[in-house]
Amino acid sequence: MSPLKLYIFALESQADEQGGMSVFARMLKPYQSSIVEDAATGSATGPLGAYLVKHELLPFQGEAMLVVEQGTRMGRQSFLHVQRQQGASLLIEVGGSTVSVYEGVSHLP
Repeated sequence: MSPLKLYIFALESQADEQGGMSVFARMLKPYQSSIVEDAATGSATGPLGAYLVKHELLPFQGEAMLVVEQGTRMGRQSFLHVQRQQGASLLIEVGGSTVSVYEGVSHLP
């Protein structure tokens, strides 16, 4: 399996009334002879928030909220939330909700 992954994002052109921003993102990776997509990538969403703050694309003063929509094109829409708290040099928190799509049980000897 290839370690190559591609995280693509598009930022809304303007913040909402509360200073929140919206992003549409996709995480793609090659797998065997096809390309697999992840419906929600929390491990990429936090660094995206830090990247947007560093490059002044997400407000750095006060609280900043970023909502990342992912998985929509594959029929598994998710919304991940990134928040930068007021007074923190750069504290990124990622959260959201999930929908169970598979459940399993393992029995160990």
